[in-house]
Amino acid sequence: MNAALRRPRSHIFAFALGALLSTAGVARAQLEDPDWDEGQDHPAQLEHQAEAAEGEEIAADGAAAGDGEGELPASDEDGAQPASPTEDAGQPTPVEGSAELDTSADDAVSERRVEPALLELGGIAGMLYQRLTYHDDLYGFMRPYGLNSAKAFGGYVTLYPLARADFGVLSGLGVELRYAQMLTFDSQRADGSTFPTRSRELVAGFRYRIACDHLLDRGIDASVGLGGGSQVFNIGSAIALPNVDNRASVPARHYRFLRVDTAARVALDLGFFLNMHIGVRMIFDAGDVDSADWFPHGRRWGLESGLHLGYALPKGIEVSVGFEAQRYMYRLRPEPGDANVVGGLLDRYVLAQARLGWRY
Repeated sequence: MNAALRRPRSHIFAFALGALLSTAGVARAQLEDPDWDEGQDHPAQLEHQAEAAEGEEIAADGAAAGDGEGELPASDEDGAQPASPTEDAGQPTPVEGSAELDTSADDAVSERRVEPALLELGGIAGMLYQRLTYHDDLYGFMRPYGLNSAKAFGGYVTLYPLARADFGVLSGLGVELRYAQMLTFDSQRADGSTFPTRSRELVAGFRYRIACDHLLDRGIDASVGLGGGSQVFNIGSAIALPNVDNRASVPARHYRFLRVDTAARVALDLGFFLNMHIGVRMIFDAGDVDSADWFPHGRRWGLESGLHLGYALPKGIEVSVGFEAQRYMYRLRPEPGDANVVGGLLDRYVLAQARLGWRY
């Protein structure tokens, strides 16, 4: 019974071993004998070749596109790199004609530039206007005085001897002199009495030119002055007649003063120019006005100004018209016992004039 049982087991073992060997042979046959004909490419090789061909086609399409819009411009011969978009955006776009505007502005400045003069001189012809008025005349005894269009003449000279030399700050130092005199004539009173009248003005001193290129380039020649002078307006006595007061009852003024002023010459277009000045006069003597017969306790000061419009002719010749004005103001401060009780006095002069000059 045991032998019978063992035999079937051996048959089963043999059958299983045979099936296993047969399966291994089939598998071995599939590896050794492929399913394609001899001389054909392996399927894996065919797949690899297809992928390579597709990659080459994509690369060719990219190269064709690069030859068009995406191509970068070549650098120039100097090797300069193209500007980046950020740099281009940060730079302002130049406006056409801006260089021309700058050039025209420079030309305008250069045309107006004035060269400092070494010498200025000329003659004056004009008409003098004068007014004397009082304020707070307590008793009404004072006689105002007015003068219209009295003929006058004069001259002026300004010299800067070092203007053309290189002496630093001393190059701007100069001297000036101006004189004007009224032709003598007679003032007339309401009763027919006439009084000889005369007037003159003399100014002299130093000037200093402000040598600033910023001003000269714009046609401005500026200076300051320091000096002194005198101005006289005197009304004499009438012819003596019986029972007639031959006095004018107007105080004679003989001003002596120190003065400080500032002046400028401004070049305009088409050869025209402006001369102007303004200053202060410190009066230390006023003549009869300060006497005990008139106003012994008064205080006074003065102002001066001038304005002229001129035209420059060839060879340095100039013509101009304008005026010179002076204004003297008094605070009389009367005290008990004074001969005249008046609060204030105003003495004004205007010389309308024409000038013919030479500038070198």
